Amino acid sequence: SMMALSHLGKQTLMNGSVSAINAYLNPNDSVSGLMSTRVTFAKYLQEPGEIQINPYRSTLLLYAVAAVTSDGKGGYGGNPEWKEARIKFLES
Repeated sequence: SMMALSHLGKQTLMNGSVSAINAYLNPNDSVSGLMSTRVTFAKYLQEPGEIQINPYRSTLLLYAVAAVTSDGKGGYGGNPEWKEARIKFLES
């Protein structure tokens, strides 16, 4: 649940931004819709009271995904579907 997130005052993401790209392709007179959302931010790898992120090891990244609905509340009844990815920042 989104309620499990830390208080807004404890969030330490910096230089965050969200951008959306909508593209409509017309190869051979067909129309396809493509939407891509990019989220970027910076984060300290070591913070007091937090789990340290080792840039040379695989790190679990959790994120939520939900479509925007016409009522503006988003899909999944306010509790979006969680996704996961493993990322490594630097090669050893």
